[in-house]
Amino acid sequence: MEGPSDSEGKSLLPTAGGEAPGAGEKLRVYRWRWYILVVITLLNISNGALASWFQPVADTAAEFYGVELSEMNWLSLAFLLTAVPLGFVATWVLDVIGLRAGIIIGAWIQAAGAGITAISTLHDIPSSYRFAVVVAGQVVAAMAQPLLRQSPAKVAAMWFADDQRATANMIISMGSPIGSILSNLVGPQVAKSGDRHSLQLLVSLYTIVPCLTVLMATFGICSSGPPSPPSISAAKGTQPFFPGLKMLCRDVQYWILMLTFGAGMGTFQTFVAVIEQVFCPRGYTDTFAGICAALMVLLGMVGAGAAGRLVDRTKRFEEIIKLSAAIGTLALIVFAVLSSYPGKEVPLAISASVFGVTAFAMYPTALELSVEITYPVSAATSSGLLIVCGNLQAIILTFLAKYIPPPLPPSQTVHAHCGKVVPRDFKVMMLIFAGWMTVASVTLLLGLKPVYKRLQVERTENKSVNAEQPAPST
Repeated sequence: MEGPSDSEGKSLLPTAGGEAPGAGEKLRVYRWRWYILVVITLLNISNGALASWFQPVADTAAEFYGVELSEMNWLSLAFLLTAVPLGFVATWVLDVIGLRAGIIIGAWIQAAGAGITAISTLHDIPSSYRFAVVVAGQVVAAMAQPLLRQSPAKVAAMWFADDQRATANMIISMGSPIGSILSNLVGPQVAKSGDRHSLQLLVSLYTIVPCLTVLMATFGICSSGPPSPPSISAAKGTQPFFPGLKMLCRDVQYWILMLTFGAGMGTFQTFVAVIEQVFCPRGYTDTFAGICAALMVLLGMVGAGAAGRLVDRTKRFEEIIKLSAAIGTLALIVFAVLSSYPGKEVPLAISASVFGVTAFAMYPTALELSVEITYPVSAATSSGLLIVCGNLQAIILTFLAKYIPPPLPPSQTVHAHCGKVVPRDFKVMMLIFAGWMTVASVTLLLGLKPVYKRLQVERTENKSVNAEQPAPST
């Protein structure tokens, strides 16, 4: 079955003789793009679930694997430490070897990581080796993450029309957070304290989608791009990999976007990873931590969806990303202050939800904006390095979250709900999160003044073609 031959049969722009300006090809979109979008989204969903399955049940998992609660942060760090160096490799693979190869390789690696993680819960594994095995599983699954998470902008640019790119980017980008929300909703309901069978069931559930998507990707994604380009910028092509990197290094606006986006992404990832550890010393349950994380993702998806459609219709990248950063930072400051007190469920849930909405709106918008301001650099390169920067900052913040919070004094553990593990005081760490986001937001608001290079090329070419069209006879 050759998927790309299934065309919707329409030109996207009014071109002379149906030809794309300067490309000699008819601009066309294909129905098969939706299948590719579904497959890559499912891959990102399963990757998000594998990366965060332990977060809402960190105390239960720590008890089962026989480690301290703070040691569970190594599972997040395994993903981040692996993803950063391989992020550069993934960028090269997606640009040079091709989108199809990158996705299929990522699918098989992810399935292997899921299998190793499931093995860590088996009865035959000695208790002293379980944690090492689960870390190994996380490392293998993390090797797939850059290939999967750096693909949305590339897929959007190669397969979707200019009025669908931000929406397509948003849908795929939301895959990983959807996996995270499934973890936060399902985990506390399935995993029981000290029960190997319930933890085994939980991890086994996360192996189903990786096994399914291996088949869908291997036999369903037949090419890296369609036979005919979907937009003028796709028809014109992009810079080769290494010249593109040189262009990025000289682009000040790209550096501002990359560093500030990285701060937001790193803060969000670390925040979600430790939210249960933040809550349990103040008497909040695993279920409440899961609900807050789920609200962040669920409402965040609504925010991302609205931002994606708004960007596609208005192309107001700058306004949307700056507004999202400002509101999200204020919400995080409120959360940082309230999280030090027990009995604040409602305001904590509200502030977490607002932070999620704005963070998710910012994520796909920034990925698309990076492509706009750096064109003709390849989408996988410009957006991929943003994600690498976010992972790098998440590593730093996760290490800080591991070593800065001191053990909670016995006099303050009356409200603690952390099982048999030692609760820690995250008051200072939460203020560091809020402070870092404040610095990033101010830098973004004052320093980002983007020029939409890709849109300018498409609009210029479109006007040129329209001017060449013969006037209708009267």
